[in-house]
Amino acid sequence: MYWSPDLSPRAGIPLPTICRRTAFCLLIPLLPLVFASCSVTDFVGAYFNTYYNARRLFTEAETETFAQADSRPGGRNYLAPFTISAGTKAKFTSVIEKCSKLLQYHPESSLVDDALMMIGKAYYYQDEDQSAARKYRELIEGYPGGGLKLEAELYLAYAQYRMNAREGARATALLLAEEAGNEGEEGLLARASSVLGEIAVGEKDYASARGYFETAAEHGGTASQRAASWMQVGTMYSRMGKYSEAQAAFEKAEGESDTYGGEYRGRMGEIRMLAKQGEYDRARAGLEELRQSSNNREFFGEIDLEIGHVYREMGDFTAAREQYVYVDTTYARTENAANAYYALGNLYENVLFRYDLALPAYIKARSEYPLASITLDAARRSDYLGKYFQYVREIAKYDSIRALMHSADTSHAAHLDTASTGAGKDSVRTSAPPPPAMSLESVEEKLASNENELAGLFYATIGLPDSAERRYRNVVAIRPDGPLVPRALFTLAQIYSRDTTGSRGRVDSIYHAIIERFPGSEFAAESRRLLGLPVQKQILDPAEQSYTLGESLMVAGKNLAAIATFRTIVERYPASPFSSRALYAAGWLYENELDRPDSALATYERLITRYPASPYAVKVQPRMIEAKSPGKSQSAADSTELERSADRRLGTIDDEVVRGKRRTVPDTPAGQRPQGEPKKPAETERPDLE
Repeated sequence: MYWSPDLSPRAGIPLPTICRRTAFCLLIPLLPLVFASCSVTDFVGAYFNTYYNARRLFTEAETETFAQADSRPGGRNYLAPFTISAGTKAKFTSVIEKCSKLLQYHPESSLVDDALMMIGKAYYYQDEDQSAARKYRELIEGYPGGGLKLEAELYLAYAQYRMNAREGARATALLLAEEAGNEGEEGLLARASSVLGEIAVGEKDYASARGYFETAAEHGGTASQRAASWMQVGTMYSRMGKYSEAQAAFEKAEGESDTYGGEYRGRMGEIRMLAKQGEYDRARAGLEELRQSSNNREFFGEIDLEIGHVYREMGDFTAAREQYVYVDTTYARTENAANAYYALGNLYENVLFRYDLALPAYIKARSEYPLASITLDAARRSDYLGKYFQYVREIAKYDSIRALMHSADTSHAAHLDTASTGAGKDSVRTSAPPPPAMSLESVEEKLASNENELAGLFYATIGLPDSAERRYRNVVAIRPDGPLVPRALFTLAQIYSRDTTGSRGRVDSIYHAIIERFPGSEFAAESRRLLGLPVQKQILDPAEQSYTLGESLMVAGKNLAAIATFRTIVERYPASPFSSRALYAAGWLYENELDRPDSALATYERLITRYPASPYAVKVQPRMIEAKSPGKSQSAADSTELERSADRRLGTIDDEVVRGKRRTVPDTPAGQRPQGEPKKPAETERPDLE
């Protein structure tokens, strides 16, 4: 007789179910004696053969799934997606087919609930959570008194969590915890508590999460479950800043564990908490002890990486940097190497403020080992640092062009003055220079736009409000009456309002300036509300509303949606002044964001044809001429020089600028400060970031 390991007593499979399965297996050799009809014998034999094969395949596939899950650094995690091989997937598919036949042809069988459970798990291990949840509900509703109801509730909570139906998962897990506690099912109580703990972690309620994980640790059915739960308790204490309590929890995890890997995880947690408490010598000694044990050979990369982290905690940034470089070289193409590159990028970005070195480190981190847990965050950081350098280059370019335009105007005025006095009559005559490809207004609009984008990057993404403040002030200084100024002023007020040492009068004065200078803007209405002033009732222009929507889509980076909105304005409100503006905005997006020059030129041509007298048609005329007769591209050396001058530009604004008066541009070479070059800060000092 076949005896499956799955039929042995274990958590989640009650003894009556095991006996029932065993009885059916014992009946198989007696069937020919019981049934006189050969056809009946064949029919029943086929039924049990189908179940037997489904059970055998499921046991093999589940064992293979757990073997792959247990090999991950964090161990088995039922709430994380499973990674299974093609062979394992084929076995689960066969299990679903065989069990579905049993449900179809034998719906009254006593093994229906077991077939439903196997189908549900087979779907779940393949990350088909909706199908799995459907089978678990069938089992719970159809067999409420069966021995598999509680286990089905557990897996239903798992599936709901992975589908991001957190409230449903919470309700299911709370019900299961209550039922499991009443029936003495400690293992299921622990696993339900773990689900509740993970939900609390997602809500950043670390105190509640710690309580749930502690319950899981106290009631865990196996040593590995208890050790894993104590690890979670330690992690929650660490996030709460209670490093001493976290260290004690990690010690319990080490003591509960029955494997080398589990003991190592607990000990590593203790060492990290020692470093957090400033016990650097003890932390380094503990790491050296782990490094000397051959049992930890597979963890040497992580240990070496942690040594770098301890150096960073100590403030020895040179040693930390050297250690990270050692790890990414020694353990190339592994998760530890990816983590080392990420840590190096984080050191450069947030401690040394060397964005030029942080960007390549993050790029390497995201490509070194794509399955690493830091890959997504490394990609996000490399993306916004790439945008940072893009905006800085654009700002340097347009700032230089702007300075050259002012310089050209000054030289031309001096030439006219000399000619009017009759001086220089015999000098060599030269032809007048061609008009610039862009107007000063267009250059300043692009300059202000890039300053605004960089300010938003600092404020909303990188999280440096002081750098954002400087950039928003530049937006106001460049074009005091431009369309970006209301938002810039409002954001400045928000930044100042968070400064507890600042004056409230400064914030209120900015709100009053917005109301006075931009009374029809949404920021004026919000400023009135914040000042406690009555909100003025306005007649809203639908074209203006649509344009505001398109503008917000631009800011959010949804360029195609913004273009569609701008096109709608032109079609529905052709006589509105916002139509020409919308065409200009659509062309600008095609040209500067989507890199589709043909579409941009077609849009500009449509703008010139439909609204030839509009200021936006005048703006794009030079661009059309340039497209038909392209000039020489700027040399690489010039481009490099522009990039270097990125932080040598506009100063701060004063109260006059806030009130709408344009600052006088100093008559100095492009990119040069009138008062001289600033002193270069030391490497560990915080530079001006640009």
